[in-house]
Amino acid sequence: MKLKDISRAADNVSRYGNKFGLPHRFWSKVDKRGDDECWNWKGSLRTTGYGQLTIRVDGKTRSKSAPQIAYLLQHGSIDETLDVCHTCDNRKCVNPAHLYQGTRHDNNMDSVSRGRWNNQKRISRAKLSEHDVATIIARDIFGERHNFLAVEHDVSTRSIGDIANYHTWKHLKF
Repeated sequence: MKLKDISRAADNVSRYGNKFGLPHRFWSKVDKRGDDECWNWKGSLRTTGYGQLTIRVDGKTRSKSAPQIAYLLQHGSIDETLDVCHTCDNRKCVNPAHLYQGTRHDNNMDSVSRGRWNNQKRISRAKLSEHDVATIIARDIFGERHNFLAVEHDVSTRSIGDIANYHTWKHLKF
C-alpha cells in the first residue's frame, strides 16, 4: 500500500465528515502541546519506537508510520522516494512543524551529527559496550597484558589487540 493510498483513504471517508475521517482518528491519538513542542503519539508503537496507525484501503489493512501520516495530512502530499525526518530527537513526535522530507542519507547523517547513531544497535552481536572498549584502550595504554584483558571481558586476545590498535571500534574517538 502506497502513501497515496492513505490520502485516498482520507478522501474516501471525508464524505462522512471530519468526525469519522482519518484526520480526526489520527489527531485524536496525539497529545498536542504548544506549536514548538513535541506532539507525542499516544497510539500503538512499532518496535523502533515510532508511532503507527492501522488503516484500511480497498479492503486491505496496513500499518503506516504516524510521522508519515502527520506529514501527509499537513502538506497534502508526500514524495515516497524520501524519508520523513524529525528535527527533534523524539520518535513519538508527530508535530508537522518538526517533520521534513529528506533522503535516507540525509536522515542518517543527521542522526550521526546529533549523536543519536548507536553503532552497537547495528552490531547486535557485539559482546563489548563502548564503555568496555574505552576501558580496554585505557588499560592497554598503561601496559596491561592483552591475555588478561581478554579473559576478563570474555573475548579473544586477538580482539583485544584489534581494539588496542584501532582496527575495530574505529568510530570511537579517544
